Amino acid sequence: MRLTAKERILLHLLESAQPTDEVEVSAASTQEGVARGAGIELRHLIQFVRPLIRDGLVHERTGHVTGKRQRMKVYGLTSAGHTSAIRLREKVKTQVVRIRDGDAVREGSLREALQEVGMGTTLLEAVRQVQEAGILDLELARRPPESKYVEQTWDAPRIGTFVGRREELSEILSEDAGSRVFVIRGIAGIGKSALAAKACELVRGRRNLFWHRIRPWETSQTILAGLGRFLEALDRPGLASILKRGEAQLAAEVLRQDLPDTHAFLVFDDAHEASKEAAVVLRMLADTVASAADVRVLFLTRRTLPFYSRRDVALDRRVREIELGGLESQDSAALLGPAGNVAVLAGLGRRLAGHPLLLELIRTHHPWTSAALVDVRRFIEEEIYRSLSGPERTIMRTGCLYSVPVPREALLSNPETSYETLLSLQDQSLVRAVGEDRYEIHDTIQDFFIGTLTPNERSALVTFATDQLQGLASRASAEGDWASSIAYLSNALRIAESPEAQRALQEALGDANARLGDLLTMSTSYRSAMALTSDAETLARLHRKLAAFLADRVLLDAASAEVDAGFAALGDRVSVERGWLYLVRAQIANANTDHASAEADAANALQVFEHSDERLGRAGALLEAGRAAAWTGTASEDGVRRAGRRFEAALALAKALGDPTLEAQIHTSMAGAIGYGSGDYEAGMTHYRAIESSSAMSDLHIGANMHLQRAWFLLRVRRDHRAAELDLLEARRIALRTHDIQTLADVTYQVAVIARERGQYAEAGRLNEEAGSEMARIGVTYFAANAYFCAVHDYLAADDWRGYQRAVSALKTPQLRRGLKKDALLWLSHRGMEAVIRGDLPEFERAFAELFRDAERIPLGSSWLTIRLWVGHFYYSVALRSLGRKREADDHRRRALELTRAANNLQAMNIIESDFGERVAETIRQGRKRD
Repeated sequence: MRLTAKERILLHLLESAQPTDEVEVSAASTQEGVARGAGIELRHLIQFVRPLIRDGLVHERTGHVTGKRQRMKVYGLTSAGHTSAIRLREKVKTQVVRIRDGDAVREGSLREALQEVGMGTTLLEAVRQVQEAGILDLELARRPPESKYVEQTWDAPRIGTFVGRREELSEILSEDAGSRVFVIRGIAGIGKSALAAKACELVRGRRNLFWHRIRPWETSQTILAGLGRFLEALDRPGLASILKRGEAQLAAEVLRQDLPDTHAFLVFDDAHEASKEAAVVLRMLADTVASAADVRVLFLTRRTLPFYSRRDVALDRRVREIELGGLESQDSAALLGPAGNVAVLAGLGRRLAGHPLLLELIRTHHPWTSAALVDVRRFIEEEIYRSLSGPERTIMRTGCLYSVPVPREALLSNPETSYETLLSLQDQSLVRAVGEDRYEIHDTIQDFFIGTLTPNERSALVTFATDQLQGLASRASAEGDWASSIAYLSNALRIAESPEAQRALQEALGDANARLGDLLTMSTSYRSAMALTSDAETLARLHRKLAAFLADRVLLDAASAEVDAGFAALGDRVSVERGWLYLVRAQIANANTDHASAEADAANALQVFEHSDERLGRAGALLEAGRAAAWTGTASEDGVRRAGRRFEAALALAKALGDPTLEAQIHTSMAGAIGYGSGDYEAGMTHYRAIESSSAMSDLHIGANMHLQRAWFLLRVRRDHRAAELDLLEARRIALRTHDIQTLADVTYQVAVIARERGQYAEAGRLNEEAGSEMARIGVTYFAANAYFCAVHDYLAADDWRGYQRAVSALKTPQLRRGLKKDALLWLSHRGMEAVIRGDLPEFERAFAELFRDAERIPLGSSWLTIRLWVGHFYYSVALRSLGRKREADDHRRRALELTRAANNLQAMNIIESDFGERVAETIRQGRKRD
């Protein structure tokens, strides 16, 4: 039994929330309350709520919430929604489920069970328990546990009978100081997973639980993604955040900081399946857990693992190996059954070497005299397979193609099968329940049934299984669980037979890996898909997707090459892909500050999208066109107004699409255009308030960026240091949680701006040097060079020659020199100022002459001129002042002020009007005297 997200929302609003027409409503009606009650991640809630609103089932308004100061968005059922929810509730209550009442287990309807429970639980809570445990426990339902602990054990088997392993459990669960990393080794079916599952059961309610089964196709990124979701649920979003940003190289440091103090119990099943790349993550985890006193990690494996050494085991005792053998005779007897002669059962257990899987199969089939008792495969063939019914064989043959746990409906594909058939196979220990209402077949049993398939049977079953796995992957993707999506797609790819099916799966794998930020695996998948097709549009799409990812990571040359390859693949064909390629090229051009080309490419993209009625593409093209227009407009044409029209059109489309993330991006660009244009404080703040009240703020990256951009806006148009500092503090707080080094460096850079405006020049130099160093370390060379350029002059204003020498030396490194040359204005200003300092006056004049000559090519009144050229005039005036050429210096200082006033740049005006320039000139003058 499984409810869709929209169905859970309807039931939650019916059972838990107050009608939203009341003056004050409970927190259950808010976005957070609905997301929590319906079991949906907050960031995905809006995509499920909007269709309900559109269909007239749910309405939304802003209202007062009990215990909250600010008005919030709240939801309630419309009249039609209330009727629909009641019908749904009655339908769900008729569902037949397994019910445990004490020691007795029976089947009955949810209605009957809820009547017995009384007011102890809601319908949604009962459904959730059935999904998680496969059964409704009346005792638990009467007193639902309120655990503060997180459990992500979707891959863990649900154990029934468990015997023995007392010493192993005692050692694993010991809280005494000792090994925290356990490697449990043993042959297939020896009970490794059962032991770990029992350990999880015993620590449940005392530890946070995580279980991950490693498969052969796993990469380091997919393992980290699963662990990232677990830590995110513990309010430690750092690992998930760095993966999203494509910074997996920071994972070791993030884990060292975020994993301790989580009281986590981690299990990695089938660790022997880990590739060399994935084994790096296992080593990373072992190293981290070894120094985290409250964390335990179990690696379950069939053979020795390569990521630790004998020294780790014998000398350092960082790793504890447990070699799992067969059960003791008395435990074998207990597993075989409570009835019968104990001595006979114990003897049988010894004969079978205490092998739990074989003992379990014997217990459920009772072939006491079979000659096949020493071999699992022979036993299945001679004692089990022949006795299976037709429907049972069908389920087993279908299930043997799945390498991942799958929902019940995936196994019950054939009309002749039924839930009773599945229960029968569970009772025979051939199928086992895993996690939340999913099932799997043990590897050993799976291998046998794969061998029974004829080619024709396999071909027919593969088609169905592939479709099922693709559907499961789509569902996981919709829920933002990209690691699970990759698992389903990889399973499908392993069994897919036709080239077209393989091509589609490779593309989908590329898409999912892109969402995990895994450039290498994504690129490999897309390239593999390209090799399987000659279709021009498909090739263009694959090149475009790769280009978009590369552009997002600011790998602009590589992205341009992929765009060119996409256009070459299309040739003269009419295709919507042409529009997407133009759009990516516009994004690349904007990133390269080639705004005229960006505007032209965006216009071409818009023309294609309008002809094909592609609304998302139109919104993206309008956004890029607006960004470009804000920089390329002239005084006569008013680029800001032109940009504004494009932004407004993009925003209307984003709202119609129900895409809050795109809306936030557009609002940010609109506020930025206002900051560089009219400087209208209220208009700009309207956009920031729209972002702040949006559900997009649940994305921590968007939240940090909003605070960072608003701080800049406040400094530029208001010089409001206090308000800007509050935003910078919040951006820094989020960046520390998400380990976002670039945002932390950006915050430091803006704090340096505030220090300079307050006349704290030495502090400004130190902060800019710190920001530049961090940006250089992570490869953001242009911004690093900009920060060091500022540090050079801050130190000069503070008469700090040592600081000046450090900053200048940094700018001489090849990396930062390249970064500085990306901005001709800064590069030529730096060349000119350095020439003055060392007394090379001809070079000084050449540098600034080149700067102003280049500026003449910029259209009069363009945004780029008014925003940036003031820097050249200002530093030229400072250099002239240091040479005693006061009249010329005053002329250029006045010109710098005119440009900043035209651009409403209060921040720059403050620098020009302060004593900053005079102090820099005086330091240079004194330095020249000393020389």
